[in-house]
Amino acid sequence: MSLEDAANAVRTFLKVIEEAQDMRTARATGSVLDEVLQHAKELLDIVEAELQDLDRSKHASLIAA
Repeated sequence: MSLEDAANAVRTFLKVIEEAQDMRTARATGSVLDEVLQHAKELLDIVEAELQDLDRSKHASLIAA
C-alpha cells in the first residue's frame, strides 16, 4: 500500500466521522446514523490496513490523524 493510499483513506475516514458528529449534534438517531457509523467502521478497517505497512516514525503525523 502506498503513502498516498493511506493518506486518502485517513482523509475519507475523518470526513465520515465529521459527518457522524454533525448528525449527533443535530440529535440524529436511527438507521441513517447507524449506516454512517458502519461506513466509518469499514473505513477504519481500511485505514488500519493501509497504515500497517508504513514506517511509524517516518509518517507519525499521518498515523496520529
